[in-house]
Amino acid sequence: MAGPVLVVRPPSLLADQVFATLGDAISNGDLPVGTRLHVGDLAQRAGTRRHARP
Repeated sequence: MAGPVLVVRPPSLLADQVFATLGDAISNGDLPVGTRLHVGDLAQRAGTRRHARP
């Protein structure tokens, strides 16, 4: 009675998710190559907040 194999992946970091989303936005033309990126604007678009490193 074997079912489908479930692949358990480790949780990804939010930073990795945002990085991938930015790559997708550049690839599909939502962020044209050469567009100036501002951390605050990107954080808002990603639904996160800017976090300063300690």
